[in-house]
Amino acid sequence: MQQAAGPVCAACGHQITDAVLNAFGLTYHPYHLGCRVCGKDFSDGRVNEGPDGMAYCPEHFIDTFCQKCQGCQKPIQGETINALGGAWHPPCFVCAKCQTPFTGSFFPGPKGLPYCERHYYDAMGLICASCSQPIVTGKCVKMGDQRYHPEHFLCSHCQVKLSGNEYHTKHKKPYCKKCHLRLFG
Repeated sequence: MQQAAGPVCAACGHQITDAVLNAFGLTYHPYHLGCRVCGKDFSDGRVNEGPDGMAYCPEHFIDTFCQKCQGCQKPIQGETINALGGAWHPPCFVCAKCQTPFTGSFFPGPKGLPYCERHYYDAMGLICASCSQPIVTGKCVKMGDQRYHPEHFLCSHCQVKLSGNEYHTKHKKPYCKKCHLRLFG
């Protein structure tokens, strides 16, 4: 009576008489199959087949095939937020300025980063220099790198409305012509 031969290694073609690694529908000596990235053998029995049909250790499988978080650049496993053309870990999807998690809406700001409403308007240069509130709709007055609601663009001394009128600046502050002459000559 003839004994059945043991499994044959797909890599070397020899019979396997010790530990057998089953991967990709074939059998291997564990030391004849290695991770495509680092070359580590699979003597521990942990092998992952990538979508490309190649063998990967668990670490390099995750690093190679999992989406990367737009916030921390680490692989995402589990719950994902898809926003702004990328994937995010839920704890990483926060305002780029204040790091506060979003409870409702968010605003796409510069460089594709998410912002809360307050910091979005700040990043876009749309905060009134007088009242510190966002300039959401309507017109605004721009003086240098500062913006104002038209109703808040006032002389820094006498508080007369300057929108649509001649004004002068001193130390990044607006003044009506009369106050500017009186205060600064």
